[in-house]
Amino acid sequence: MNVLRRYKKFTEISEMFLAEKKIQIAHKSYLAYTRSSYVFAEWLNNNGLSDLPLRKITSQMVSNYFIDLANRKYDKPTCEKYYMTLRCIFKYALRKEEIKFIPFDKESVVFPKKGKDCSAALIPSHILPLLLQDIKENDPQLFLACMMEFYCGARPGREIRFIKVRNFDLINGILTIDADKTKNGKVGRITMSEDFVNICKEYGISEADPNLYVFSWKGQMGTRVISENMLRFRFNKFRDKFGLSKDVKFYSLKHMGASYLVHSKVLDILELKDHLRHSDLSATQHYVKKVLGEQNNAIRTQFPNP
Repeated sequence: MNVLRRYKKFTEISEMFLAEKKIQIAHKSYLAYTRSSYVFAEWLNNNGLSDLPLRKITSQMVSNYFIDLANRKYDKPTCEKYYMTLRCIFKYALRKEEIKFIPFDKESVVFPKKGKDCSAALIPSHILPLLLQDIKENDPQLFLACMMEFYCGARPGREIRFIKVRNFDLINGILTIDADKTKNGKVGRITMSEDFVNICKEYGISEADPNLYVFSWKGQMGTRVISENMLRFRFNKFRDKFGLSKDVKFYSLKHMGASYLVHSKVLDILELKDHLRHSDLSATQHYVKKVLGEQNNAIRTQFPNP
């Protein structure tokens, strides 16, 4: 007797897909996959399509989904990320033989025009030392976090919040970031400058219990990790005190460190890629352009003198 196969719905496929991704990628990337798959599932439900088997979802439906995202003011970069996640889920379904083909591609999707650039602004060079000195004197814990961004290119989320004393090798000058805290899911080993090593020693890391979180409550090292937005909240108070633009973010210090390395030519582009722990050189090139804009050395050095 032949039994007809029951093909799975989007929610069923996405749950299987996410379960595999959870053990393959960093937590932050996993949350991004979860968010974008949830948004599509929500759209299907709102349009009475949630009970359809995945193989019944058409190119027109996906096109309508992205039109709805654009109407809801989702920007182009976000829509492109959601598109890539949706493609990954459909590719997964194809491997599981839940569908015969992927019914959509970029030609069938209309993305919104690129919105306002929301990348963090650089801090004016004449303000930076004054700002950092004020932070150092009044909030040493925040100062250390800022310096981790500046000197080590550490990302201001899980890489900083969950760092422990044991991750600092002050003798050899190496900062290790555990794989489950990094964006790409790989262990990060970062060379620390002598200045940053001295900052860590002044903070007391060399004498602290290796198992303590460096960024814990009440500006201390401790057993309880600091809340998610606390460092950003405290940084914004100093930013506002100095009358800086709201576009200056806590993670501007990471951009500042990279821009100083680029301007000083201490590192070439490949060395900067390794320092920032980018998987692809194009990511580093894009990062430098995002931070500094397009640079033309001929204009800088050979512009005719009137």
